[in-house]
Amino acid sequence: MCRWAFIEKELEGLAVVVENDVNVAAWGEFSVGACKGVKDMLAVWVGTGIGGGLVLNGELFRGHHLTAGEIGHTVIHADAALGRRTLENSASRTAVVNQLVQLISANHASKITQIVGGDFTAIRSRVIAKALEMDDPLTRTVLEQAARYVGVAIANTVTMLSLPCVVVGGGVTDSLGRVWVEWVRQAFEEHVFPQELRKCRIVASRLGDDAGIVGAAFLARNRLWKTRLKR
Repeated sequence: MCRWAFIEKELEGLAVVVENDVNVAAWGEFSVGACKGVKDMLAVWVGTGIGGGLVLNGELFRGHHLTAGEIGHTVIHADAALGRRTLENSASRTAVVNQLVQLISANHASKITQIVGGDFTAIRSRVIAKALEMDDPLTRTVLEQAARYVGVAIANTVTMLSLPCVVVGGGVTDSLGRVWVEWVRQAFEEHVFPQELRKCRIVASRLGDDAGIVGAAFLARNRLWKTRLKR
């Protein structure tokens, strides 16, 4: 029996909830995390890629085509070549690593070379965080620019939706911590309009790696309750 057939057999008759990973992370932060107590919020997860999740009026918002919240695919360089236009292309960990490798290969000095022993395939979020802790100028410059892109994208979203809370999470955020969130917040405050929207809280994930699991559990519970109430 193939693995999927086995799973179907084991789950036969059980209610199943399927949802996007950052959507459930957003729901976790909305339910018991950094944005608990608000009705509207945005989650932005910066890791290998960049994903987003929206909660509006106390409900997970997916949009007509079920694609709402995909902030990583918003265009920030309209005239750039394909593969270089979006927020994810410019500010994800993948983008940061690619830029660092290109600059180091072009003879820009960086402590990353020492940390990974010249093996650039070993660069991960923790390596980038270590280089930043060692006051590596190149790493700081690249990260500040990436954070600026994230902050601008958040500012555009908050300008449109007038949100009170944005939670930033993912592997990059977890590794870099407060300094990364502060850079994102600074860029946000520079670009959001009107100034009243600067009151929007830009906060780090409170649940970290558990945000998705917690959010999925709460989402499944809520849907099962609604299903039972309709009976």
